[in-house]
Amino acid sequence: MIRLFQANEPDLEDHVRSMHRFRAQLFGDELGWDVIVDSDLCERDEFDRVDTVYCTVSTVDGEMIGCCRLVDCKMPYMIKEKWNYLLLSIENPSLKTSWELSRFGVLSRNLDIMARLKHGQSVATQLFYGVVRFCSIVGINDIYALHSDSVERAARKLGCCPAATSSFMMIGKDRCRVGRYAIDEELFHKLGAQLSADQRQCEFSEHLIWRVCEQIAKAELEV
Repeated sequence: MIRLFQANEPDLEDHVRSMHRFRAQLFGDELGWDVIVDSDLCERDEFDRVDTVYCTVSTVDGEMIGCCRLVDCKMPYMIKEKWNYLLLSIENPSLKTSWELSRFGVLSRNLDIMARLKHGQSVATQLFYGVVRFCSIVGINDIYALHSDSVERAARKLGCCPAATSSFMMIGKDRCRVGRYAIDEELFHKLGAQLSADQRQCEFSEHLIWRVCEQIAKAELEV
């Protein structure tokens, strides 16, 4: 099940907490990133706000296996605040319809190498599909993401080819760059074709759609 939501949605408090604990396990324990984990074993940062949109993938048994988040580029977002110089070599995000994709990850437990790769590709496709479907509905036209070369190659295999990329920087041993991904019907159908009907099940509230559409409409009036 793919689910999109914001942190302040009613009846989702437990799911939000589970997502932040999942992020602590994935990015902190599994990948060894330097992230802040609080006393409740949750990973959060300054970009986890009430206007942030989250996407999670869970199994039929309710086990979370993937997550990512969307941050409105009209507000402070990770790339601009931490690696702003990379934006000098790529078209700057539109203040109207561009959002940043971050904290994207999949956790595969108790699987051998080949099974992990197959599982990771499937869950990543579901995450991308959920994000693209939601963006298409609310009118988000571009997604910006900082990723390593290996992640970009994996995205290309799924059919997510960046419309533009920035110069690169080294983060640890990884060569990373910013990619701009255009949201369109072709990408939506390309991702959907790789998933079964069950894997395409996507849940989000009308209230969430209304709030994000209102954010975008307000930005268009202010520009």
